[in-house]
Amino acid sequence: MVGYHDSEIAELLGLTTVRVPIRAIGHRAAQLLLEHLSGRLAPGELAVEWVTPELVVRRSCGAQGTDAGVGSASE
Repeated sequence: MVGYHDSEIAELLGLTTVRVPIRAIGHRAAQLLLEHLSGRLAPGELAVEWVTPELVVRRSCGAQGTDAGVGSASE
């Protein structure tokens, strides 16, 4: 079982999750809104950006030897 958007409860339950950089997404969204309101983005202009999620492996996926909240794909 795998969840999305890592949280404290997921860590406590040992749920494997995909962690996304929520603060970075919010920060960039605010920047784009300000750019749009100031006229730096043309009406209808799209801004496509990518974020890099992180797989946090915990017990729920059957991983052996990982405690709740320990281990990720990037370690």
